[in-house]
Amino acid sequence: MKKILISVFFIFGFIFAQELVSMSNGRVGIFVDKVNGQFAIGDVSGNPVVRGYPNDPHYTHFCVRFNDIYYSNESGIGDATLSLRDSAQQIENTISIQFSLGSNRVWEKFYTLDESDVSGFIYIEYVFYNDNPTDSAIVGFSEYMDILVGDNPAPTIVVPGDIIRRERKFISAIMPAYWTFFSDYGDTNSFLAQGVPFGRDELYADMVVFSNADSIHDATWDYVALTDSIIDLATFLRWNTEIVNPYGIYIVGHYYGLGYPNAEIEDVLKKLTPAQYIIDSPYPNPTNGATNIEIEILDHTQNISLDIFDISGRHIAHLFDGNLAIGKHRFNWDLKDFYGKDVQSGIYYFVVSSGLSKNARPIVIVR
Repeated sequence: MKKILISVFFIFGFIFAQELVSMSNGRVGIFVDKVNGQFAIGDVSGNPVVRGYPNDPHYTHFCVRFNDIYYSNESGIGDATLSLRDSAQQIENTISIQFSLGSNRVWEKFYTLDESDVSGFIYIEYVFYNDNPTDSAIVGFSEYMDILVGDNPAPTIVVPGDIIRRERKFISAIMPAYWTFFSDYGDTNSFLAQGVPFGRDELYADMVVFSNADSIHDATWDYVALTDSIIDLATFLRWNTEIVNPYGIYIVGHYYGLGYPNAEIEDVLKKLTPAQYIIDSPYPNPTNGATNIEIEILDHTQNISLDIFDISGRHIAHLFDGNLAIGKHRFNWDLKDFYGKDVQSGIYYFVVSSGLSKNARPIVIVR
């Protein structure tokens, strides 16, 4: 009993010394540095899904792009460090920390969720408030997390229909609906983490990169993913800039946490592959006339949508929405937009959607 009391005293003393604030809903927990807002997430038994859980949350940071200047809550990242306005505090199921950016304000917020299907997630949110009465601001956010699933620094990454073991970058229209990390994919039982790239009003992140921690730790806005094997996984999310008018607010966020509880891998994989189809490359490609794409349905009739997006994520054209039977199906795009106008030269994407699954193939148009 004496040893237990000493251990408890040591843990709480360490947390106090590090100026941490924490909360839990009985399944997932989060520890936040009260001064800089860096955080770590894990389950209540101590298994981390972000490195540093439970008592060393210094493996995350976020950046605010304010006009053309990059501010971060970690010193040495970007052009300047955010100035603390109000240290992190917990109110009910929320931890909030506030920074000053000139006369403007930036909040970093974390929420635990009580609904059973999302109780394993922490909702992570970033807010910019333009307190300038006359000037608009151009604002965007990015976030870095050093992932550690259980004791595995390089878990297997599964996005709908795809397993990733090397660096990968997703942008705009090709953004996966979610991703799942397996601590030990080769075992029949595994600890899992899961991320979902949208927040309020289902506002998706505009870019997500899976890479090595040392490669993207200092990134502030863009990153060109290499093809190296991932040996120490980190994630980098970006929400593109918006014009924020005087007294306006820009809010972005995403879900991240435990995902499914410990489960049989085969059962989980069935849930993570809701569609079974093969998408061929568009042809001809490049093209200055019409182009075609072929989709092969493998296992059963599936509801498929086929759309065209440009490289910035704008929806250009809708080609098909309906059920496709097993077999091969060919679709033609005449290189026109919704309004029947010829699109300009550039890179576009055929995006195939089925349930939560999204896959894309690029097409280059040369006029």
